Amino acid sequence: MEKDVKAKADDVLSREICDLKKAMKNLQTNRGNKSLKYEDLCVQPDIDLPVGYKLPKFDIFNGIGDPHTHLRAYCDKLVGVGRDERVRVKLFIRSLSGEALAWYTQQDLHKWRD
Repeated sequence: MEKDVKAKADDVLSREICDLKKAMKNLQTNRGNKSLKYEDLCVQPDIDLPVGYKLPKFDIFNGIGDPHTHLRAYCDKLVGVGRDERVRVKLFIRSLSGEALAWYTQQDLHKWRD
């Protein structure tokens, strides 16, 4: 009976290792397919900042804390860009670091609708 339990545990462990190997292979494959073209890397490549616009010093969000508080503070600092959401989106990456930045850069921002 003890051998059966050990055999089942070994089977489970083998499947988990196999799943991890597949996941790692998928990560490596997906990383290799990413484009390095400016148009693909930049959120809003066709948007220029207003002439003379000085970038504010953003509070940096690293994924810890309240994201809504960060967004409110971020929007408040963008005085001078008007209501041009494209500029707001272009500058948003400058307010992120750590896990929040890693998550944001993994998103397909060209497909966002909201």
